[in-house]
Amino acid sequence: MLCIGLLATAAWVIPPDMAGVKGLHDDLQHLLGPLLGALTAMSVIGLLQRSAEMSGRPWGEVFSSLPPVLLETHYGMTWFVRIASIIVLWLFWCRRRKHAPRRVACAMLLAAACLAWTVSASSHGADWGDFTLAEWMWSLHIMGASLWVGSIMIFVLVIRRRLRAQPDRAQALFTACAGRLSGLAGMALAVVLITGAYNAWHQLRHISDLWSSSYGRILLFKLALVGVMAAIAAFNRFFTLPLLLHSEGGLLPGQQTGLALRVLRQWYPSWRPREAGALARRFAHGVTVEAWLALGVLLCAALLAHTMPPKEHAAFPYPKASIGKLKNGPRFDEPPILSGSKQPRSNC
Repeated sequence: MLCIGLLATAAWVIPPDMAGVKGLHDDLQHLLGPLLGALTAMSVIGLLQRSAEMSGRPWGEVFSSLPPVLLETHYGMTWFVRIASIIVLWLFWCRRRKHAPRRVACAMLLAAACLAWTVSASSHGADWGDFTLAEWMWSLHIMGASLWVGSIMIFVLVIRRRLRAQPDRAQALFTACAGRLSGLAGMALAVVLITGAYNAWHQLRHISDLWSSSYGRILLFKLALVGVMAAIAAFNRFFTLPLLLHSEGGLLPGQQTGLALRVLRQWYPSWRPREAGALARRFAHGVTVEAWLALGVLLCAALLAHTMPPKEHAAFPYPKASIGKLKNGPRFDEPPILSGSKQPRSNC
């Protein structure tokens, strides 16, 4: 998620041909290397963990299970696509200094989109088959969330830090980045809401599942966090950002500065905006709060990925799998997949 947000920041949020742009791109490239390393390590650890779950063996004996998992399972196919996408990202990163940063970032975003697909293809999004509408909507949801949350976190980690280090030289660059971030986050949030609504409809049987099931309660808490993030983003978008642009000369005094500001001036004629530095700090504080809330959203998403949705509960005759002890280790007596075209398939 941070990788996609970083690439989106390099490709769109950072404006071209402004003083200080090269320093920002250098900061992003230095951060991208460790992120790719962490992504590679997590992919290998994920393969070992999934192999241990499929074979029922401890981690010390899981390596003998890797060939059948990689060559004979659906997860193995998606893992090959995932590792190929990571290799492409590494190749572009190694040649980053020979091409324009924005072009490299756009090309790397295509490989990152393949990564988003592999996540959906090995999670609940693939329960109903490969390349179905449900899987594509899940992929779009992951991509939109990564663009929204990832770009917010990169803004806090990189752009805000540069503003603090060089407040005078970076003020104009910060204002330009803030406007472009707000536009990107708005579009990504729209994708998240549309695809999230479809996914919720696809995974829940009834509206009562929102409060009567574990999956629904986690989803409700996640929606509450997203709602608070959206409210903060809307305040920044329609109040703080127009004033910031006005103070930096981006808007003329006679231009419209947003519906919310016009209403505020109508009700409070004596109200006057703050100076540019205070507005920039207020915008940055709002984005920082969004980034902290996003951590809670990510935790909820991780919990949802490991929780069976209500529709899948209804597809199995037994609500829980029984776990027994065998001489050679644990045994998982899972109920078989029922026959019929409407039954979800195993992600194995």
